[in-house]
Amino acid sequence: MQPENLRALSQFFKKNPDAGILITLDNPPASYGEDEELDTAIVNFAISESMRLSPNSPSPMRVVDLIGFTSKPTAVREESPKLFPKVFNTEEAQIIFNAVKREVPFTKVEWARGKYLPRLCFRYEPENNGTIPSLEHLRKEIERITKKNVSGIWCNLYENGDHYTPEHRDSYGSYVYTLSLGETRSFHMKNATTGETLKYNLQSGDLFYFDFLSNRDYLHSIPKTHRANVGERISIVFFCD
Repeated sequence: MQPENLRALSQFFKKNPDAGILITLDNPPASYGEDEELDTAIVNFAISESMRLSPNSPSPMRVVDLIGFTSKPTAVREESPKLFPKVFNTEEAQIIFNAVKREVPFTKVEWARGKYLPRLCFRYEPENNGTIPSLEHLRKEIERITKKNVSGIWCNLYENGDHYTPEHRDSYGSYVYTLSLGETRSFHMKNATTGETLKYNLQSGDLFYFDFLSNRDYLHSIPKTHRANVGERISIVFFCD
């Protein structure tokens, strides 16, 4: 990795100081020790684009075998993916569900000519579509809980078991927190290399988290369900930085 690339990366880590994973750097650059901001990028990023995480790796992941930088503090990656059950209790989640269902104008979203996402959706952009009280309340709550800034909000409404989300990766390069409200649905994360699938039952009030490295290594989805009498589910996706 060239110094000019590391300087660009330093700007990223200045905004995202906890995003790094340290791995062995066999040839420390000669510029080490001359530029504190550049050093931070070197220490936090190193050559992590070549790293492939195992779903069975311990978490938080701490790699201390960083040749030439043993005196520097190591970075710790938050556990990802991770389920936070019942961030809102059942009664609170129902109140939030009712408010969001009432206030958010869910609609069909066309993703290609004549093709629509297999659920109802809404992208919240207050500057374009006005302020929605329930989403603003949730924005503040998620920022309080996660200690991160919410930079975007996407809402999904699954009206029945035939509504689903196909396997995909997000393209936002963000920390992703998804709040589930209403019907319990299965959430899958399939390792793009091994095919191993992690499955989670997301209940009303649960918060699910994954970072941009998990997004790189896994495809995530909400499959259809053939269970009888499947009710409505709302998911609110918070993109954070």
